[in-house]
Amino acid sequence: MPNGGFISAYLFADFSFENDNNQLVPSQNGPFSLPSNAQATLASGAEKVELCVIDDDPEFEDGFQDDTDPIDQNLFKDEIAIDAAGNTITLEGGDVLEVEFTLRATPVGGGSSIDLLFVAVGPGETQRDLQLVVATALLTPGQTYDITFLNDGGGTPYADIPCFVRGTHITTPEGERRVEELRVGDMVLTASGKARKITWLGHRAMLLPSEANKPVRISAGALGFGLPKRDLWVSPQHGMMLSDYQFDMYFQSMEVLVRAGHLTNRPGIDRCDVPVVEYFHIMLEDHDIILAEGTATETFLPGPDSRAGLESTAVAALCVLHPELANPRAPSPFKPARPYLRAYEARLAQVLMAQRGLKLVA
Repeated sequence: MPNGGFISAYLFADFSFENDNNQLVPSQNGPFSLPSNAQATLASGAEKVELCVIDDDPEFEDGFQDDTDPIDQNLFKDEIAIDAAGNTITLEGGDVLEVEFTLRATPVGGGSSIDLLFVAVGPGETQRDLQLVVATALLTPGQTYDITFLNDGGGTPYADIPCFVRGTHITTPEGERRVEELRVGDMVLTASGKARKITWLGHRAMLLPSEANKPVRISAGALGFGLPKRDLWVSPQHGMMLSDYQFDMYFQSMEVLVRAGHLTNRPGIDRCDVPVVEYFHIMLEDHDIILAEGTATETFLPGPDSRAGLESTAVAALCVLHPELANPRAPSPFKPARPYLRAYEARLAQVLMAQRGLKLVA
């Protein structure tokens, strides 16, 4: 199985450059130098292009210089992108990606520096013009950046490229935010209405996921009462909160967590065959219930099984917060926010709700 992962890129066509001595053109392949006052502006209407990349290692870099392994860095499938001017750009599946050069960008007015990897897309050794700019942090459409030449070529771990997501909306005290925009230290709103701080974020991309890892799609409205607001994609083991007064008699709690994979017998909830999938995880000071697409769902519970599915760097970050988790068999430092139902209990819960003429609620 190759490594690789997801990248979030911007179209080269959506950038304009000033004081660059006309060097930042589609045919540029480096190296070169830039004047001290060179700047780049991302068009106000620019949108990210989310791509899956097959690779033989976990580093996004020049596909032509990657190594001698037969699997070069290339796009997983065809992608169609529209630039801010409305032009259609086709990125062909299987094309090799070549990182021609890297610039260092700093937002005008202040902010942290960002590396911009300028990428040409082409078949084999055939050189094409620059088409993509991969950034190591989110860029702001309409923002101008001071830029300097960093190096010829360049690279960065896939795990360090942000926005490996499909745009799930998480409720925060300031309103809904896309999960890719969240950072450690940000606040999210729990189902009980409390604002809680994010202590850890993790994600994992999978190419050709196994049956056990195929995502569950909960279609908009499938849980009743208009929830979720939009299609919600979660892992089969992800806990969705269900509520009914009868649950207290059978499960000693009116609110319970049901694995998404145990809900696929419901209309509008199904396990999907997809070529690529990525799961993001949000952890708070302890296990809790937050709102994703308006639907009550659990945060990350770092038990042994959950940790086993993470990348080593994500586990290392968890161990900084909870050193005891260095032992792969160590239990979660948190108690579950609600009782988890087993498969047969999940079926009973649905029967109980159906008897009252209720749809699932979350």
